[in-house]
Amino acid sequence: MKNILNRGALMLLLAACLPASSAFAIDDRAGTGAGSFMKLGLGSPTALALGRAYSAEAEGPSALTWNPAGIASSQQKEVYFSYLDWVQDYSGKYVAYTQPLGQAVIGINFAYLGLNGFDSRDENNIPQFSGDTEVRDTFATLALARSFFDNVLSLGAGIKRVTENNDGTEYSNVVFDIGGQFRPFEFLSIGAAMVNLGNKDEVVNISRVGASLHLGPFFTVMGEVEQPSDNRSRLGMGMQFTLPEDMLHVGSFNLRVGYYDYDDHGRNYDSDFLKRLGLDNASKLSFGIGIYTSQLFGYGARLEYAMVPFGTLGKVNQFALGVQF
Repeated sequence: MKNILNRGALMLLLAACLPASSAFAIDDRAGTGAGSFMKLGLGSPTALALGRAYSAEAEGPSALTWNPAGIASSQQKEVYFSYLDWVQDYSGKYVAYTQPLGQAVIGINFAYLGLNGFDSRDENNIPQFSGDTEVRDTFATLALARSFFDNVLSLGAGIKRVTENNDGTEYSNVVFDIGGQFRPFEFLSIGAAMVNLGNKDEVVNISRVGASLHLGPFFTVMGEVEQPSDNRSRLGMGMQFTLPEDMLHVGSFNLRVGYYDYDDHGRNYDSDFLKRLGLDNASKLSFGIGIYTSQLFGYGARLEYAMVPFGTLGKVNQFALGVQF
């Protein structure tokens, strides 16, 4: 009897890790949209570390997944790679490239997320051998952005192809991203974006509005409201402490912490690492670092890391490396 992938179980897995309403007050829209993996934040360790409050500060190739207007700040070509280690062996790889073209910047990316050996059952819900069962999710984006009025205003837009392949059953859709960033003062930035615009039943749409405030050369605070089409709105907040390059002489260092209105995922009893940090019962906090140098054999390079504890589900890690030339 032919195996049938329990696609609903995958959606439950993603929903458990993503913004989902409490079990005591499930949102009427929960589970109504496909493409839930588009909410994970693959390609943006900085966004995850800052509590997903990134629309106003998004820049470079990682901005392609958050706010396409952010690539307008790129002044050099950059190749960028990211790896996301999600829960339950679900993981993803992301590669992106940005290139200035006169007064505009073009950006492209490709991402792959997958899970092997997923729970497979027949039509009677009887578990089957799952060694050959595979989940493969991908997306690819082409975006263009430009700054105006001496970088006070940046606008960007992109077209994206999103594909889900669940044990041979493939779904593919084309969606669109639009975004803007407004910097009326040096200390203030406002960002907004609408991503995955299209049929919200095929790919979840996400709207974001946020702002960041630079408190001198060392501290930046940011906040953001995120509204997915398949759930209620969520609040994210972040803080970044920066040691600038002119102080360290070899590069800049960023320490990041964030809060996002995830639901409580219970206590983790398996991870000694989370226990030692006192994060075994944490589901809303996030942490990260960022290092940048312009002196890597004549190239610029950035290294980013984010860690998000998810209670009983464990923790999420994301790494990224970018090279400018």
